[in-house]
This record gives sequence, structure tokens and C-alpha cells, in this order.
Amino acid sequence: MTLYLRLLIIMIKILFGPKKHPLEKSVVNFRVLPTDCDLNFHMTSARYAAFMEAATIHLMGQMEILDALLKRRCFPVNNAINVTYIRSIKPFEKFTVVSRIVTWDNKYWYKDHRFEVDGELRAYGIAKGVFICRQAVVSISDIVALTGEELVPPPIPESILKWKEFLESKKEKTL
Repeated sequence: MTLYLRLLIIMIKILFGPKKHPLEKSVVNFRVLPTDCDLNFHMTSARYAAFMEAATIHLMGQMEILDALLKRRCFPVNNAINVTYIRSIKPFEKFTVVSRIVTWDNKYWYKDHRFEVDGELRAYGIAKGVFICRQAVVSISDIVALTGEELVPPPIPESILKWKEFLESKKEKTL
């Protein structure tokens, strides 16, 4: 229930918040509720992925493509997520998720999400995703066209290349 309420708040922030260039960072603030915590009294690892998805919706809203995606019944779907936990986020602590599109290829887009408390990095997540439109994977170039911008994907960072190789090796079971 709390995640749906937060999603509603994000939709309101999208309506009244600033619009941004697709390659600009998106910033959204949250607070850790007791329902976000595990027995160690810090935000549980599963919540990080949920907040990454909420931040992705915020990012697409600021890019002004969310309406077009919903009209076409297109939804972002994560193919892979990696989260590195640096320092825990405690109950009732305010935190910020700073998200950006790192790059894309023909099929996948790559985003990163920084979880910060008072500017201090607490966790770092990367996600590889696709867009599903009417139950079919759609080319990222079709999604990029919705922005109305002439965009070229930024160079793929070495860390993403290595992660992609690792993900491929998992498919081939050659770890």
C-alpha cells in the first residue's frame, strides 16, 4: 500500500515538477517508513529495487514521455538490476534517489540510481531494461523518438561493458 501511495505522490510531482532533457539527472526524495525496514532496522534490500522503479517513472515523467508510453501501452521492464550497498538507510531517514540514463543500444537502456542521505552515497544501483509495448519488445530508438530530441547514446562506460559481459556469461552458464 505504501508503494502505491508513493507512486501517486510521484505522479503529482511529475505533473507540477520541472521538465528535463532526457539525459539530465532526475532527483526524487523519499523517507524510510517502518514498513520499508527489515529485522536489522534498516531499509531492506528489496525496497531499493522498488525505489529504483519509482525513480524510473519519475525520470520518464520529467522527460515528458510517460503519457505517450501509457497511451501506447508501453511499460519499462527491468532485465537486470545490480545494487551495491555502502551504508544502511535507517528508519525515518530522508533519502534522495538521483537517477539518470547512462546509455542505450538498440534493445536495452541502462540507468543508474544513487541513493543519497544529505549528499552522502549510501547505495548505488544500475539497471538494464527494455520497453514492452503490447506484449512485444520495442526498439529503444522508437522510445527515444518520443522525446522529440535528436539523441545519440552516450559512450558505454567500461563498467557497463563488463556488467553486460557478466550477464551474458550467466546466460551461457560459464561462470
